[in-house]
Amino acid sequence: MEQLSKKKEVTENSEKDIQLYVLPQKVEYSPWIVKKAIADGTSQRYDALHARNEKTGEWMALLEIEGFDFENGYEYVINVRETTQADPYEKRYTLLDVVSKEESEKEWPGVVWGV
Repeated sequence: MEQLSKKKEVTENSEKDIQLYVLPQKVEYSPWIVKKAIADGTSQRYDALHARNEKTGEWMALLEIEGFDFENGYEYVINVRETTQADPYEKRYTLLDVVSKEESEKEWPGVVWGV
């Protein structure tokens, strides 16, 4: 049986349109790579949007969605363009349109750790 690698190599620039569900409050995001790089073991934390790709169900912490004015206390469904640059690697998200914006009092976990 062939074992699949979790490592994915990006060799081409690409763009795709995706729909995201955005939680009603920002979370503190701490990427693992930054934590490992800091000598005293503390981690850098950023305020980030916690969003789920509506097609794949994958959750992600996004520091910015270009053109999106997030308002705390509202759940959103938005359409965005995900632009991936291969070299140097970078992903950017740009708002295409807001599908829905609903007031919400839901409480979510406050810290997200990532790769």
